[in-house]
Formats: sequence, C-alpha cells, structure tokens
Amino acid sequence: DAKPGDYQGALAFTPEQGGAKSLPVKLTVHPFRLSDLMPVSYGMYYGLWDFPQGVDRRKMASEQFAFMREVGFTAACVGSGNVTGLVGRDKVSVTFDPMLWEAAKEAGMGRQPDQRMMGTSLGMARTIARKLGLSPAVDQNPGIEFTKPELKGYYQDAIRQYEAFATKMGLPLAVEVVDEPRET
Repeated sequence: DAKPGDYQGALAFTPEQGGAKSLPVKLTVHPFRLSDLMPVSYGMYYGLWDFPQGVDRRKMASEQFAFMREVGFTAACVGSGNVTGLVGRDKVSVTFDPMLWEAAKEAGMGRQPDQRMMGTSLGMARTIARKLGLSPAVDQNPGIEFTKPELKGYYQDAIRQYEAFATKMGLPLAVEVVDEPRET
C-alpha cells in the first residue's frame, strides 16, 4: 500500500555469531499494480532451503510464497518427484511431496491455467540413470543420461506419475525437461 516513489533505509540484524549488522536497502514502488489474474507465469527460479532441524519448512514456504504473491508473482517452483527405485521393466517407484504445491495454492499462485507452476524432471532422469549404472558419469557429464537407451521407458513412467500427481494437486504446471547442458 506504499505510495509510488523511491524509498531507502537500512535492514538491521544480529547474526548468530558476531555483532549487529546493517545493510542499506533501496526500493522503488511503481505507480501501477499488476492484475491478479494476468494470463502469465511470473515467478523466480526457487528452491526451499534446507533449514536447520526444528525450523518449520512448511511455515517458511508459506511465508515466502505469500511475499512472492504480495509483490505480484503468479507462480512458483514446486519441485519434482523422488525416484526411489526401478521396480520392473520400464517402471519406477516415485514419491512426491505436496508441501510446496499446497503452500503455493494457499498463497494464491496459479489462479488460472496460464499461471503455471514450474516443475522439473531432470533430477528424476539423473536418478534413474544412476540406478542404471551411469554414476558418477551422470554428475560429471550433464546430458549423458539421455544417451542411455534404457532410460526412455523408465523416464516416461516417472513423467506419467508426475503428471498424475500434478493433476491431483490441481495447479497448472510447466515442466522444465532439461536444464543442462544449456549450450546444446
């Protein structure tokens, strides 16, 4: 609700170790507001930190997503599946954590079909490749997992399960299929 203009101040904090610190902060409030229902995905590449034990990750995600919505974001990164094993020919077991999906939905992300959350599938492909014997090469040569013919069926099964989970969660989704190697 701030009036348009330039604002500046300082953020003061005391770290766990050491003395109090102060960081300068500058902020510009523009004289317009974005519509909540714009048919676009505004967000940032994001991953919830691994907070120390005892920190409520759900609460932290909810607070961060609420802030993102407050500044006009319409979408968030919601993660991927965790491939836990190969369970037959071209079949994998995958688990999914709904926490980021639920926090994004509660914050008001994805209010319409064109406000897609960002998901990834590269981690699932790499995990499958490791289980197919491509470790450590998969971590030293990004993209090598896609050269292993056996990957295809397992990967397709993982993606089918991911799609079913995403549909159940009820938020629109765009999946980043490959992040690396960006050059190719």
